[in-house]
Amino acid sequence: MGRQLAGSRAQRLGAQWEAAVAGDLRRWVNDGVLADYQQCGPLIQRTGPGGRRIVIVEDEAPVDFDAWNHHGAWRFEAKATRAARWSLSQLESHQARRLTSWHRPSIGRHAGIALAFFRPDEVVSVWLPWDVLAVHWSRWASGKAKRGEASITVDDAVL
Repeated sequence: MGRQLAGSRAQRLGAQWEAAVAGDLRRWVNDGVLADYQQCGPLIQRTGPGGRRIVIVEDEAPVDFDAWNHHGAWRFEAKATRAARWSLSQLESHQARRLTSWHRPSIGRHAGIALAFFRPDEVVSVWLPWDVLAVHWSRWASGKAKRGEASITVDDAVL
């Protein structure tokens, strides 16, 4: 499989997972679990000259989702893989920076990754809290990860 085909398959998988996450968030708003949520992305609306609304495509897009209720707020990326391992390289540096700057559990701000492993017979979804994942991602990003520490399996994620 060529790089372009692999990239477009990964993009479709990511879009499929983001749509599923948005559906769950909508349901949780309807059920009263969440107050609301917003899906962010590379298209950012800004007020331009004369008060006109303009749309900007940012090179370093915000994280995928924000959600909140009276207990706190969550900012997170939705990531998906068909592989047995999810590579930490799938989280870009700017995404990690945004998660790090947001994550303040002491004041009710939580960051993380909503990760889905698409298997032939099931989808296993997990929440990776940033205070746990950040340690692994930072070690990997600095080149200090040991063998097996550059990716996460389902078993790693659910323990």
